[in-house]
Amino acid sequence: MKDDELDAIDRSILYYLQQDARRTSSSDIASELSLSPSTVRTRINKLESRGVIRGYNIDIDYDRAGYPLYTKIICTAPVTERDTLAMQAQKFGV
Repeated sequence: MKDDELDAIDRSILYYLQQDARRTSSSDIASELSLSPSTVRTRINKLESRGVIRGYNIDIDYDRAGYPLYTKIICTAPVTERDTLAMQAQKFGV
């Protein structure tokens, strides 16, 4: 595994932190994953130092974690109006 890749344990830690990082302790996560709290703390520290965890609201760099973020836009406007709407959207950077 390369240094910038996350394993299943790292991904699980991120999952639990995403649920409620402020109220989830390393002991809580350790219990869920059958690990020691010190192992979880060490992994969290590494995720922080690597920039995967950027804060505790939790702000994950999904590209670094291997989860690119996509947006899907569905247009239900009549076909005759789509060109005009697309041009208007471009003005707003959409």
